[in-house]
Amino acid sequence: MATLPNQSADSRADRPHRDNLLGVCATLGEISRIDPLVFRIAFVFAILGLSFEMTIGVYLIAALAFFVARR
Repeated sequence: MATLPNQSADSRADRPHRDNLLGVCATLGEISRIDPLVFRIAFVFAILGLSFEMTIGVYLIAALAFFVARR
């Protein structure tokens, strides 16, 4: 990852996830050190290939779990 001269490599990890929907994929990416885009694509495939309601339910449960863990 390229950084600007006055920007540290960890500055992205320090800022809040304002551009994410509940931050689930970003948090999964931080935990596993995998690009969050992989998780976003996986959720799209899960919505298309599995049940919409089940996928959204898993997403919301993960969001709640991460919210509770951060407090």
